[in-house]
Amino acid sequence: MSQMIFAKKKKKDAHVKISSGIDNPLDIFPDLNFENPKKFSPKWQIAEGEIFFIDLSDEEDRSLLKPYFESIDSSANLNIISKSDLPNISVIYTAITIKSVRNIKFQKIWNKYYFKRGFMQFNDVECEIHNNDSLVILTGKTDAFWNGEENRLYFANFRDIKHMFDGIDKFYREATKKDVEKFSAISLLYVNQKADFGQRALKKIAIMIDDDIFNGKTLEMLKSYAVKYGQILPEIENEKIKICNNEQVEILYKLVNGMFYTSEINNEKREINSFARI
Repeated sequence: MSQMIFAKKKKKDAHVKISSGIDNPLDIFPDLNFENPKKFSPKWQIAEGEIFFIDLSDEEDRSLLKPYFESIDSSANLNIISKSDLPNISVIYTAITIKSVRNIKFQKIWNKYYFKRGFMQFNDVECEIHNNDSLVILTGKTDAFWNGEENRLYFANFRDIKHMFDGIDKFYREATKKDVEKFSAISLLYVNQKADFGQRALKKIAIMIDDDIFNGKTLEMLKSYAVKYGQILPEIENEKIKICNNEQVEILYKLVNGMFYTSEINNEKREINSFARI
């Protein structure tokens, strides 16, 4: 049975259907490896081959999938994709029913894989030549999978999917202006009010604020820890650590979270690149 494929355009909530379905959806949307999925935390740096999930049991959280649900449910009323749509496609997806429960596979479409050029293509009979025609190359990778039975969204890279689902940033949020003000008010820190923190630094600040990580920490404790592991603590002035740029946020994050350690097996000093409490 032919499987219908849908597409989401870059314009918010604009969806179309791809008229020609596929008989073997696994060729386009291979299964993810669910052998040992981990619950997503922004503290984890996902290694190659690892799969994470976000629990969307709450109806409000699940609303980030609503445009996809609505498009699938009203497929008869959706416009069929046109050639002019191709450069504006950001996601393709297909619905799969397992045990009467709807599941969805998603694949991100990258701008770098859209071309307008000549190419040759074989049909069942002969080779066709297309001149200056539109072409989108598919990655053949499932970037996200919605399991309707578990109410979980599985994925391999948060960065790849964050533009696929409006509102998903709440699970890996950046510090707001209010968060930065709270960060600046921490007694151990002096934060330059003119500092222009980047996205990565703002996410680190948000984690530190949410975890109340400075509770119980002292300046002497951080200085001693930095010296032990050969790290350079940002400049200290009037018993406060000066934070003026992204790099200083990064080293502060590593120090307050204890991301340097000595291996018990071979007594080597090491740095972890991600962590979660066990």
